[in-house]
Amino acid sequence: MHKSGTKNSKEGYENWFEENKPNSKNILSFLKKDTEKVKNYEFLVGNFHQRGYGVRKNDTKYFKWMEKGTHKDDILAYFELSKCYFTGRGVEKDNEKAYESLRRSIRMY
Repeated sequence: MHKSGTKNSKEGYENWFEENKPNSKNILSFLKKDTEKVKNYEFLVGNFHQRGYGVRKNDTKYFKWMEKGTHKDDILAYFELSKCYFTGRGVEKDNEKAYESLRRSIRMY
C-alpha cells in the first residue's frame, strides 16, 4: 500500500475497509500489538476513526492520526492530510497547508 494515486490503489483500500468493517475491533486490537511492524499504521488507524469502524467516528482523531503518519513519511497519510485541510475535516480549513501536503505526497510518489 505504499504508492497510491492510481484508481486501483484507492479502490483497493476502500474495498478493504468495507469488507473488513465487521472485524474492525479485532483488526484494531491486532494492529496495536506491534505498531512499528505495521506499514501505514497511522493511516489505517486514522481511517477507522474517520469511518467509525470499531471506534466512535471522530474526524479530529482522523486528522491527528494522518498527521502522525506524515512524521513517518507515509505517502497515504500526506494525501489524506491534504484532504483534511482542503475540506476542514478534523481541522480548520487551510488551503496553503493542503497544497503543501499534496505537493509532498506527489513528490514521494
